[in-house]
Amino acid sequence: MQNIQKPSNNLVLAIIGTVLFWPISLWGLLKAVKVNRLWDEGKHEEAIAASKSARTLGLVGTIVGGVITLIYIICMVAIVETAEEVYEDAYYGDYYDYDDDDDYYYW
Repeated sequence: MQNIQKPSNNLVLAIIGTVLFWPISLWGLLKAVKVNRLWDEGKHEEAIAASKSARTLGLVGTIVGGVITLIYIICMVAIVETAEEVYEDAYYGDYYDYDDDDDYYYW
């Protein structure tokens, strides 16, 4: 029998991925939990396959969650800037009229 090193369960990566985007990483989390049990039962090939799956699913979940979070932040910044402009236009544009000759605002 070959001397095979026990694979990492990639549990931390699966947890981070689950926090960022759970629909994909939840499966990776379940695979990560299986790795140690499969290794202890002597199912080394299945444990290695589960470790690779956990790593892949955790990475995919982390990347997808990071991209979604970045898009969300960009959209929120754009919405806040637009809302500020709309507020300023509504506050100053509707109530005040600028007189070019006298250089002051009046009602």
